[in-house]
Amino acid sequence: MVNGFHYEALKNKGICSNVRGAIVYVQHIPIRLTDITDIPLPDSLYMVKCSLLGFKKLFEKLGYFNAIEEHIGIDREGHVRVWLNADFSRNHPFGYDETSNNFKN
Repeated sequence: MVNGFHYEALKNKGICSNVRGAIVYVQHIPIRLTDITDIPLPDSLYMVKCSLLGFKKLFEKLGYFNAIEEHIGIDREGHVRVWLNADFSRNHPFGYDETSNNFKN
């Protein structure tokens, strides 16, 4: 799974044309919270703190969505990462229809 964590727009004005491009930085999330069976207390407190901060940032930008443990992952450096969908490549919560910009019934 790969999650983009930074996007930088590029604009290059040429003669009689505009060229647009982008640089997208991605991050590999090899472990999900659902894959871990035993977490020591200090690590679990760290995960809870980071998860709540991540969900807070997402809530402030997007509003309410169902949060489950499949939305939490750990990168190779040990940082806890939170996303709004269990499929880290999706930019909308589960059940959101991108064609109609609305939730499915």
